[in-house]
Amino acid sequence: MERMPGMPQIDDMRRLWSEGCCISEIARRTGHDRKTVRKFLDEVDFSPEPPAGVVPGPSKLGPYKPTIDSILEADRHVWRKQRHTARKILAELRRAGYDGGYTLVQKYVHDRRLEMRGRAPEGFLDLEWSPGTAQADFGECV
Repeated sequence: MERMPGMPQIDDMRRLWSEGCCISEIARRTGHDRKTVRKFLDEVDFSPEPPAGVVPGPSKLGPYKPTIDSILEADRHVWRKQRHTARKILAELRRAGYDGGYTLVQKYVHDRRLEMRGRAPEGFLDLEWSPGTAQADFGECV
């Protein structure tokens, strides 16, 4: 089975083509099939095609989000150990007719709790340094 050529091999094919070699000669010199040589000589952009946009359908959790929000809002006024876990919320949603999965509920509960605490669920922080300032770490290593 023939390996796909990398960019150096493709550059060699194009160089040989620009020097006037025919497709068959380039195939012999590089050890690739004529069809492969032709494919890479005709190619203009080697960037992979982006995946087609997937339009998400309505979420199974959508109708139950107000219920979850009310549970989480009520949990803000009770002791930490008395708050609902995602599993307990899932059990209540199942009684209300929810037939989706646990992971969807767990992710929504996690993100909503972060939002209620005033944190963004992105997980990163942009660092901005005004002109004339710097950051240094004076750690020690053995």
